[in-house]
Amino acid sequence: MSEFAAYHQVDGVTHQRRFDELAGSGFRPVVLNVSGDPDDPRYAAVWVRRPGPDWRGVHGLSAPDYQACLDELSDQGFAPTVLSVVGPLGAEVFAAVFEQRTEEQWFARQGLGWDLASNPDSLAFQQRRAYDEGYLPRCLAVYGDASDRRFAGVWVRNSHAVPWSWWWTDSGAYRRFFAALVDSGQRPAVLSVAGDGRLLSVFHDDGLGEWHARHEMSASAYQQVFDAQNAEGRRPVVLAAGGVGDWAQYAGVFAADDVAPLRSWNVTGGDFAGADDLDAALRRFMVHRGIRSGSVAIGRDGTIVASRGYTWAEPDYPITAPGTTFRIASLSKIFTAAALSRLVEAGRLAWSTPAFPFVGITSPLPAGTPVDPAADAITVGQLVLRTSRLPRDFGRQQRELATQLGVPVAPVPTDVLLRYLYGLPLAGEVPPGGLYSNAAFHLLTEVVERASGLPFVGALDRYVLAELGIRDVAVARTAVRARQPGEVVGYDHADVRASQLDFAPDALAPNAYGGEMVLETALGSGGLITSAPSIARVIARYPVWNADDTHLTGREVTTRFGAFDGTSSGATSRRDGLDFAFLFNRRVADEERVEIRNAINVVLNTHGGSL
Repeated sequence: MSEFAAYHQVDGVTHQRRFDELAGSGFRPVVLNVSGDPDDPRYAAVWVRRPGPDWRGVHGLSAPDYQACLDELSDQGFAPTVLSVVGPLGAEVFAAVFEQRTEEQWFARQGLGWDLASNPDSLAFQQRRAYDEGYLPRCLAVYGDASDRRFAGVWVRNSHAVPWSWWWTDSGAYRRFFAALVDSGQRPAVLSVAGDGRLLSVFHDDGLGEWHARHEMSASAYQQVFDAQNAEGRRPVVLAAGGVGDWAQYAGVFAADDVAPLRSWNVTGGDFAGADDLDAALRRFMVHRGIRSGSVAIGRDGTIVASRGYTWAEPDYPITAPGTTFRIASLSKIFTAAALSRLVEAGRLAWSTPAFPFVGITSPLPAGTPVDPAADAITVGQLVLRTSRLPRDFGRQQRELATQLGVPVAPVPTDVLLRYLYGLPLAGEVPPGGLYSNAAFHLLTEVVERASGLPFVGALDRYVLAELGIRDVAVARTAVRARQPGEVVGYDHADVRASQLDFAPDALAPNAYGGEMVLETALGSGGLITSAPSIARVIARYPVWNADDTHLTGREVTTRFGAFDGTSSGATSRRDGLDFAFLFNRRVADEERVEIRNAINVVLNTHGGSL
C-alpha cells in the first residue's frame, strides 16, 4: 500500500492547511469530498504519495467559478478526476481535482435534474448517453435538497469496456442492490451521499482486488472502520459524506490501492495452421469488449483439428483452457433437436407426434383459460422448425407467473410452466423463416424426457453424446456459487433485477445469476453448459438450425447464435466440411456475434485447407 494521509470532517481552513502541507511533500489527492452546511462546509480527503501527471486542486468554488475553472483547465489539457458538491441550487460549493491528461476523452456536466432520460438536462439522459457512446462515470455528485435534486458528473471513455451500472436509492434499497451486485463481482466505484442519506452509486467490475465497503457511518464510526481497515493494509479508495454535523453519514470503500491491476492476454491450446491469425482476431474482439474468457474450437468430420482457450483478465483470474465449459444459451437447442432426431430413429416418437398430448398436458393454467383448438395438434416437428405458432417466451418472468398461479417457492415447476404455455394464444401466421420460440423448446425438453424415460441430460448422454465420446455436457446452475467443475469462473454482467430464484418481495439477483432466467427449468432451450470442442463435434453430425423439414437430421450448413446476460455463443457448419464454435462469458450484441463469426470464417477461408 502506498504511503497515504487522510482526514475528514475538517473545515475549509484546515483543509487548505493540509492541502499546502501534503502537496508540498509530494502527495496528490485521490479522494476529496465536501459536505455539511454550504456556509461552513466540511472536507474529507485521502492523499497518496506517488508520481504522476501534473495536477490542480480546487475547493470552495461556486457553480460559475467551477465552470470557469473547468473550461480554463481543460483548455490546458487537464481533466477532472475527482468532483464533489454540496449546497442548494445557487449556493453550491464545489471541490475538484484535475490531472494533466491531454489524450483522455471525457465530458462533464453540472446542474442536472432528476427527470426522464429524454431530457438532455437530466442525469438519466447523460448516463444513457455515456453508456451508448462508450463512456462510464468517473465521478458523480448529488446536491441541492429533497425538493430540487441536482447532479454533477464527469464521464470518461470506457477504454477497457468495464461493465458498470448505476443506482439512486435510499439506504435500505442500497443494501439490497449492494448484496446482489457484489454477488455478481461488482464493487461500488463511485458514491455520493445526499443530505437526507440517499445514495447515488456506480458499481464496476474492474478487478480491483480485495476490498471492504460500509455505508451509513457517523463520523466517529467511519474513524473506527478506517482504523480497522488501515490495520489490514487498506485505505479509503472511495469516500462520500452527506448531512450536517452529528447527522452526517459516511459511505466508503477500502482497498490496498485505488488503481485496478492491468489485464494480461493468455492463449492455451496446441499449434495449428492459422493459429496466429485466429489468436489475433480473438484478441482484437475480446480486448475491445472487455471479455475475460473465451474459447474457439474447429472440427472436421467430428474430429477437433484446432482449439484455443483465451483469457483477457487480471493476474489472479483462472486461465481458460480449450475445454473449459461455458453456459451455451440457445446452442442448447442443437442438443435438444439432436436427441429428438435419435428418438425418432429409435421409434420412440415421430416428428408428427402431437406434443402437448404426448407429455400429458390436457388442461391450462390458470384453470378455465380458453385453449386454442390448434394447440393439441402442434407436432414435435413444428416445434423444432419454428412453425408451431407458440409465443417466443412465456410473456413474463417466473416470479410474476408464480404470483399469478399461486406457486409459493422458486422455481416454477416445469408442468406448471407448460400448462400455462398451453393456454397462451397462438400466433395467427407463421412468417418466412418461422416464429422463434424459446417456450417451444421448454416443451421439447419434456418430450425428450417422456420419450426416453430419462432425465434430459441422461437422454442426451444415451442417444447423442456417448457414441461421440462427449462427457462435459451438464445442466447449468443459476445461482452464483453453484457452478459445475471445469466451468468458467464467472459470467460478467453489471445489472440486477428481481430474483427469479427467490420470490420474496424485495429479493434481487444479478441478471446472470437468477435475475434474467432460471437455467434449471430452461434445459433444452438454453440451460446447458459444455465446451466449444463438444459443440463442434455435435454439429458435424446434427443440424445447427433445422431450417426446414429436410434438416431435421444430419449436418446442416448454417449458423446458430445464443446469448443471455453473461453469455454469448455461436456455432457454424461450413460448406468446406469445417465446423466451429465459440463461447464467451459476457453478452455481446447480435451484430458483434456476427462479427466474430465472420472473423473466424476469414481465418478458415485462408487456412482451412490445411486443417
